[in-house]
Amino acid sequence: MNKDWRSEAACVGMDPEIWFPTNKAETEVARSICRTCPVVGACLSSAMSQPTVGVWGAMCEMQRGWLHKRRKEAAVA
Repeated sequence: MNKDWRSEAACVGMDPEIWFPTNKAETEVARSICRTCPVVGACLSSAMSQPTVGVWGAMCEMQRGWLHKRRKEAAVA
């Protein structure tokens, strides 16, 4: 995937506020858009490599935190 993956994202041109939900229903709306995205993997990789807020790669902050923890545990094992 090239560095310009964002130009291929399903969210291009959408209201940025969608990616900063304030409740579970809004989070699911954002995640449902992400699940249709051809570059969801690149988006998630980007979010996992730096501190981010909001929905990235079809995951909210809590889910990415859980994934970070699981990856650390797997690396130790």
